[in-house]
Amino acid sequence: MRRKENGIGIEGMVVKVFCQGCDEWINELDVETTNIEEDCEGRDVLHFDCPECGHDQESFRVSGY
Repeated sequence: MRRKENGIGIEGMVVKVFCQGCDEWINELDVETTNIEEDCEGRDVLHFDCPECGHDQESFRVSGY
């Protein structure tokens, strides 16, 4: 599969966040973001409402295919 840049990132790249309540990785486009911050090492931490369990969660943003 040939990767092609689309101006935002790499086509086919998905950013996921982890819901501890559901014990599942979820596409960040499917959650409602409530806040985003950076930890002391520069990693993105997304605060979000999980669409499955409905609880407020926080997770590192992890990209992959």
